[in-house]
Amino acid sequence: MILTPEPPPIVSRLAADLAAHDSATEVLRRWCARRGWANPPVVHAVREVGAARPATPQIRRWLDAAPGERVAYRRVKLTCGDRLLSEADNWYLPNRLTRAMNQMLDSTDTPFGVVARPLRFHRQPVAVPSVGRAALPYVLRQRAVLVGADGRPISFVRENYTVELVGR
Repeated sequence: MILTPEPPPIVSRLAADLAAHDSATEVLRRWCARRGWANPPVVHAVREVGAARPATPQIRRWLDAAPGERVAYRRVKLTCGDRLLSEADNWYLPNRLTRAMNQMLDSTDTPFGVVARPLRFHRQPVAVPSVGRAALPYVLRQRAVLVGADGRPISFVRENYTVELVGR
């Protein structure tokens, strides 16, 4: 049996906060506001332009993607002020978003959760989060499917939260 160290209380609070809310972007904005990292506390998604990573068969199953249905990919670094809060990989189904949403995702640094908010999505974790300082520079890793109000998956996210959230 491998024993893993108990995560620091602040990391456990972050994990609980993320688990209790559907929008990781909103949780990060609140952390930024409470700690005074930026005024106003705005979370920016710095896109890695040209990033490409095909969806694996497992990701396509989580998304319930039809055979041949296009799965888009977006990699971002979420920042607030001068802090890198997380790095995220996002595979999503453009056909389940509006034209305006797809245009925003393709042409701006707006976080996916902000763009897709009108779909009233909720998060469904697909794996037990990985918590602890052993994953430096990350203190928390999560995977989730974002499911729209209609019950259909719209996105699969792999999120890596940085030590910047709990340090300094």
